Amino acid sequence: MYNVRNTVLEILNKNARFWDQHLHLSNYSTVQSEKNLITEIVNGIQRRKLTLQYLIKHYSHGKPQPAVYNCLLLGIYELLFLEKVPAYAVIHSCVEHSKKISKKSAKYVNAVLRNIQRSVRKEQKKYSKNYLPISHEDGWYFSQALFPEDKIRYLSVVYSYPEYLVDKWCRDFGEEQCIHLLLMGNTRPGVTVRVRNSFRCDELQMIDGKMAKVSGDVSLIPGYHEGDWVVQGLASSETIELIEIAPRSLVLDLCAAPGGKSFHIADNMRGEGVVVSGDKSVERLRKMCENKERLQLQNIQPIAMNSKKLPKNFAQHFDCVVVDAPCSNSAVFNKRVEARWRFSVKNLQKLNKEQYKLLRSGATAVKPGGKLVYSTCSIEKEENENLIAEFLKEHDDFCCWKYKRMFPQLPFVDGGSVHILCRKA
Repeated sequence: MYNVRNTVLEILNKNARFWDQHLHLSNYSTVQSEKNLITEIVNGIQRRKLTLQYLIKHYSHGKPQPAVYNCLLLGIYELLFLEKVPAYAVIHSCVEHSKKISKKSAKYVNAVLRNIQRSVRKEQKKYSKNYLPISHEDGWYFSQALFPEDKIRYLSVVYSYPEYLVDKWCRDFGEEQCIHLLLMGNTRPGVTVRVRNSFRCDELQMIDGKMAKVSGDVSLIPGYHEGDWVVQGLASSETIELIEIAPRSLVLDLCAAPGGKSFHIADNMRGEGVVVSGDKSVERLRKMCENKERLQLQNIQPIAMNSKKLPKNFAQHFDCVVVDAPCSNSAVFNKRVEARWRFSVKNLQKLNKEQYKLLRSGATAVKPGGKLVYSTCSIEKEENENLIAEFLKEHDDFCCWKYKRMFPQLPFVDGGSVHILCRKA
């Protein structure tokens, strides 16, 4: 664990605002067995940073220097949210690391962490100023009433989300659903795969007939190199199944990389038809081409393009156009750990403009009688229902055929929204 904590602190000390940019673990001298734990801790601190900051402010006097502050972030996260290591070992290790800064810092870290350790016990409670929920089942009960009395502020602090987002979800979905979403966004993400050849996937942990949950280095899992399965989220998979794509269709997938939806469409067409997979990122397309070869899919044509300005020969040319728009990621906060801290009215408005441009661009490529699929990893009405309503007002040659919002749920966790529009023949 010493190497793990040392690497975590090195990442945190790089720049606390951009930890995710430093999670390239090949840069650090760590063995494979430690990499998942390092990622879990760094991402966990990013998810839970509002709670951690609140506790540091309560249990310490003044704001310590950044290196000491990061030792406290690490120690409190391990004590309250990881629980894989005994408390005495966590405290001892963090104190030893802080000794590198100064003896005074080590005493300070020791005092704060031991004070927190003595103040809590595991219990299952309902909302109170003493209670920090960890899961649906249990949480930590503090000897002091330290959390806010106001309900929205309380939920914001104990679940570690911006107040605006908590207030919005309570208004949009109700308090019970809001709390469920807050919990789901703090769930440690797993990796799901869509099985392509069930006869050779006996070792996978199947959850239903087509999806399985995996962990570790996916390239080492049996069936990877043979193309027996492909990494894909449940919401992404359900989106493609809803389309009911016809064999021999001509499909355009905008913002396609890394390719999960394109691969699924190609599989559903059983090698017939063509999927033109466009993306502006050449690097992401390169990775998509590697996976295309591994999966032995010949009916996919990756192409670098500006999705907001399609070639003239694309006009009303495709049976189906898929627009997987950039979004707030509010249905996958557990995977996109930094996304909650970008969530704001201003950012939603900025995303809306981008999303509408992509949707309008994709619409130009749909044949009469064809389908326009708009999907996001968001559950916000501003990015989904409202945007589609505005589009349909301005495009009376389209109508809504199907719509589905998928709230994050265990065991898959990820969610999203999809609208399938039809162009009138």
